[in-house]
Order: sequence, then structure tokens, then C-alpha cells
Amino acid sequence: TPAPASPPPPTVEKTTEVKLPGGRNLKLEAGSGSYALNKFLASNNSAAELPKGFTFERLSFENNSTKLLDRSEHMVAELVAILTAYPNVDVRIEAHTDNHGNKERNKTLSLVRAQAIKAKLVAGGIAESRVTAEGVGPDRPIASNNSGDGRRHNRRVEVVVVKR
Repeated sequence: TPAPASPPPPTVEKTTEVKLPGGRNLKLEAGSGSYALNKFLASNNSAAELPKGFTFERLSFENNSTKLLDRSEHMVAELVAILTAYPNVDVRIEAHTDNHGNKERNKTLSLVRAQAIKAKLVAGGIAESRVTAEGVGPDRPIASNNSGDGRRHNRRVEVVVVKR
């Protein structure tokens, strides 16, 4: 009898160390929303490119809840570090849902989720005046809601740079 196959090694995301203005180093997952946001802010892109949105796919909540999943807490910390390093940047937190369930309930849930992230940013030292929260609900899907994978992509948080 052959031995059972051993499980594959855990996936290790490729990280890149970036130096933020002010001297802090931060390890960001390559291709993540934090990485793309920081790269944009560090560039010399003109303000004409605003508003500019970044999807934070791994910033997620418990089902039908405003409680962030434990694995998402580090993404909020990354966002606090980036916004601290760029004190002139203002952002809008947009929370999105899929189209399952009641549309108005989804709009309300998405708003409360965006407000929850804003509250965590403010608690982390970001001025409340720099962050707005918007609940988009199911109104702007980026994938078909006809599959679980599509719905997963539609349940997302975007950080939109509105001023830099």
C-alpha cells in the first residue's frame, strides 16, 4: 500500500520590502492592493489621474457581518502605515457586495463595512477628515454574479485616492 500523499507546502506569498516616506520599511505582498496603492503614491503621477481606485481583495468580513476576518487585520495596518507616510492623501473606502439577498440590505451592509474600515483607520491615527466611506452594495459588479467565483470578486473593498 503506498504511503498517503503529504499535503502540499503552505503557499508563501511573494513579498517586497518598500521604504515609505519618513523611513519606515514595510513588507507588502506583490500584486496586493497595498502594494499597488503604495506604488501609485510613490510615483510622480499627476493629480489628473484622480480618483484612482485599488482593490483590496483580501480585506474581507465574516459572512453577513461587519466584523473583519482576523486574516484581514494586517491589511488595515498596512493601509494605516501607507496613509501615515502620505499625509496629504485623502481616500474613499468603497465596500461592495454581490447581488444575493435584499438589495437595500446589501447597500446598508456595505456602508457599515466601509464605515468599520474607516473607524479602524481613524483609530490607527489617520485624521477622520481624510477618509470617507461609501456603501456601493451590488451596484458596480466586476464579475458575473452567476458563479461563486464571480460573487467572490464582487464582494470587495476598494480604496479610492481622491486627493494627493
